[in-house]
Amino acid sequence: MEWFDRVEDAQTRQAQVFLGHLLAEIAELSRSIEHGEDRTHPVRSCALRAELYEAHRQVDQLCRRFPVVAEQFRRSSRELLV
Repeated sequence: MEWFDRVEDAQTRQAQVFLGHLLAEIAELSRSIEHGEDRTHPVRSCALRAELYEAHRQVDQLCRRFPVVAEQFRRSSRELLV
């Protein structure tokens, strides 16, 4: 059982790191879309939105698979709103 706990802990830690990268990507994509950097290139803007939706989908899946990560995500989201 101890081996299983270590594997699960490693997977959870990896999910936490990946969540951090996804959130950074979401922030960057959101900034790019908000600032209208691609108003002259509507196809590029569409591609950015598709990437943004995909990143959000991956965050949702991570939160479903790893409840601990979901709690961390909720806490960090609340801190950003304050």
